[in-house]
Amino acid sequence: LFLFLKMNVLGGIYMQTIHHDNQVIVYGAGAIKTLSDMLKEMGTTKVLVVCTDPFQSFFTEKRLDLGVPYVLFDDFQPNPLYESVAEGVDVLRREHCDCILSIGGGSSIDVAKCINLYAVLDSGENYLKQELKGV
Repeated sequence: LFLFLKMNVLGGIYMQTIHHDNQVIVYGAGAIKTLSDMLKEMGTTKVLVVCTDPFQSFFTEKRLDLGVPYVLFDDFQPNPLYESVAEGVDVLRREHCDCILSIGGGSSIDVAKCINLYAVLDSGENYLKQELKGV
């Protein structure tokens, strides 16, 4: 399961939810308040949260309750490197996460999408040299 939370830094007037395959994109005013209920409805047991500043403080300072356990993954930079994404896959597997939540902009979403794609591949081989499954 893959869930994006796209934050509108300009303070959107409305909340929009888009469902596509196993992806949900939520954005606009009030979007962050819906997370706990959405995760519970989806049967999520543990979330890999992929985000950068300024959204890290929501989790490091415990200002946001997701209603389920989560692991924060923020070890990447703009224009993320392959190694950063591979580390994210390792965290997802090691922590037994069954949902990826991307909060923020392009880099967070890029990393989360790649983690999602690589999670079903063989970790013993370079992900870039493998055929993607289900694409």
